[in-house]
Amino acid sequence: MDFSFTAPLDKHDSSLGWFYIVFIPADLIPKLGKEKSPRVKATFNDSEVAHISVKSRGEERYLVVNSELRKKLKLEKGMPVHLRLEEEKSEYGMPMPEELALMLAEDEMANHHFHQLTPGVQRSLIYLVLKIKSVDARIRKALAIVEHLNEYDGKLDFKALMEKMKEVNQRYKMRS
Repeated sequence: MDFSFTAPLDKHDSSLGWFYIVFIPADLIPKLGKEKSPRVKATFNDSEVAHISVKSRGEERYLVVNSELRKKLKLEKGMPVHLRLEEEKSEYGMPMPEELALMLAEDEMANHHFHQLTPGVQRSLIYLVLKIKSVDARIRKALAIVEHLNEYDGKLDFKALMEKMKEVNQRYKMRS
């Protein structure tokens, strides 16, 4: 799968609130394959790349465009969005940050816990590290995830994880 198209940004209202989407043209849907929600590498307007899943509603397929992407691309409802979709080939459905990969490789128990999590939860943890620009901050975030997984025996408590991240940041501030 590798194809491009241009479609307008649409605003969708649902019982969960509203969000912005780009519909995949009906004639291109067969190129996605049989899977209802395949993960794709989507390049927006030849500049921003996102590793996301295709959503479905009946026979329609669409991509959700989050606020971060909309702001970066200065997109508003009705504006055309050029998209290139490629099959997502990475193991986790998005690139694994080197910092987290190294820490999991070094800590056998955390690695085991991480791989017992559902793919969606794995991606959430990967994203927490991936979205950080500073290498030092990514290292601290990855360390907090590894420590949390070990302390909670592989169970994920996001509130406790956020506290662990604050604790790890404080430890590093004290060393400086």
